[in-house]
Amino acid sequence: MTVGGADPIAVAAGRIDARESLRHVLAASVLSLVLWFVPLVGWALYPIRLFVTYVHEICHALASVLTGGWPERIEIYLNTSGITNTIGGSSLVISSAGYVGTPLVGAALLLLSARRWMVRPTLVATGGLLALSSVWLGGNALAWVAGLGIGSVLVAIGLKASSRTARFVLSFLAIQCMLNALSDLKFLFWLSMSSPAATDAQNMAQATGGLVPAIVWTVLWAAVALGILGGATWLYYRTTARQSIDSLGQPLLDVAQQSTSVNNSHTEFRSPFS
Repeated sequence: MTVGGADPIAVAAGRIDARESLRHVLAASVLSLVLWFVPLVGWALYPIRLFVTYVHEICHALASVLTGGWPERIEIYLNTSGITNTIGGSSLVISSAGYVGTPLVGAALLLLSARRWMVRPTLVATGGLLALSSVWLGGNALAWVAGLGIGSVLVAIGLKASSRTARFVLSFLAIQCMLNALSDLKFLFWLSMSSPAATDAQNMAQATGGLVPAIVWTVLWAAVALGILGGATWLYYRTTARQSIDSLGQPLLDVAQQSTSVNNSHTEFRSPFS
């Protein structure tokens, strides 16, 4: 039975879905902070750090393809750093792709986690792409093990885990991609100030002939990452708010119907987010 064009079952489902999504994101954020600041416990994040590193390097590889180049291999190291060797392409775009692309991937995963029906396909696709990337571009043993291992786990979670577990994992990965990008930029800022070590920021400085120093690129990437984090949070809030308001349309429609019966009008209620 529908009232005012709203299906009570769909209304309840939308409300539950929005609340569940928000709870998972909040839980993932709190857990991330705890694991960051509690000594030794942070090692539990090691596989996630490897995942974020892989995303970072895949963004470099994708940028090389999009700018007319070609990736040769990806290497991942035990300290969770990585390197992507490419041929051709735009060095400016390729060097920037890691620190800009990783928070973008996190933002996309966060927004996809807001829709229950997208959670499992997203996990399966992410795991599959990670595994395929390791087979195609893996340049050392850890790159193969991490890519195939983490990729297989994500596919298994997407196919077999409960819906709540799958949603929490996707939300957690999204938060980690965005927060770890900022954490890595903090370390890169320190390197840019105190060391001439080869980094993406140093590569950008060389690509611009030293006109734009590494520290400037680091600050710029940090600003972009913060903007992506803020934009993703706002869009996520809008998505969950739309679901909640749509689900609350039932009682509002009832009120609207009572009003129209008294005033003999035919005004239709619409969500302010429509």
